[in-house]
Amino acid sequence: MDGKTVRGFFSDPVAVKHYVNAAIKVGLWKSEEAVFTQIFSKQDTLLECGCGAGRIGIGLWELGYTGLMGIDFCKEMIVEARRLSQLLGYGIPFRQGDATSLKFEADLFDGVIFGFNGLMQIPKAENRKKALKEIKRVLKEDGYFVFTTHDQSLLKRREFWIEEKKRWEEGNQDPELEEYGDRLFDSPDGRIFMHIPSVKEIKELLKEVGFTLEQTILRSELANEPPEVRQCLTRSGWLPEHITCRPSSVVENSSALQWPGPSFAIPPFCLLMNRLATSTMLPAIRSLI
Repeated sequence: MDGKTVRGFFSDPVAVKHYVNAAIKVGLWKSEEAVFTQIFSKQDTLLECGCGAGRIGIGLWELGYTGLMGIDFCKEMIVEARRLSQLLGYGIPFRQGDATSLKFEADLFDGVIFGFNGLMQIPKAENRKKALKEIKRVLKEDGYFVFTTHDQSLLKRREFWIEEKKRWEEGNQDPELEEYGDRLFDSPDGRIFMHIPSVKEIKELLKEVGFTLEQTILRSELANEPPEVRQCLTRSGWLPEHITCRPSSVVENSSALQWPGPSFAIPPFCLLMNRLATSTMLPAIRSLI
């Protein structure tokens, strides 16, 4: 699996329409809103990697966050994100970009977001590491990185991963997959590549890059999402977990973030989280699709 193939999945008109629908009809999730508003101030400069058709950026703009920049490696997604932002009269700059090679100077952003499992849709561990290094580079020293990922250890999928590990050990894995944890899904909205990591894998990767994990939170612990969000989440049949990180040099002396519900302070690691909020889109825009 390579980046060109994955880009082709996202460039498929069916997939693009799915992301446009999510931006218009779903908007920011409740759990996303809970996380983002806890971590970021409205004056912060924020970079969203893997912005798709602008769902998160548009939702944040409507909450008063105007220092936004959205990038996506799929040109078709950026075209739609710009179109929706212009129709709504929002000043969100969207541009085509690659998270593994960010075209920004160092120490520029107060926060970076990689939502909807975007980081884990980058094929190959070495490329995900490149993306994390680039994100750390463009983050200010006291900045936060928030991303979401699935988790192999969740009870409902544990038996699958036991069997999957056996398949890899015996050489009987799907020949299209290159690394244990990789998955390919066929959905009504197009084909999906996803790497499903273990908690151990995530912790080791973040530590190696130089992030500190402060806390991890399951989406379900933050909010009871409405049906349209749940439908969006189950597109691949796997539900995400969420995480937030800071550069290690800063977090050593910082206290754990406080959340209005179950929380897990796990120094020294990143904070993995998902933030959700309902986006109030203009009624006229809803008729576009």
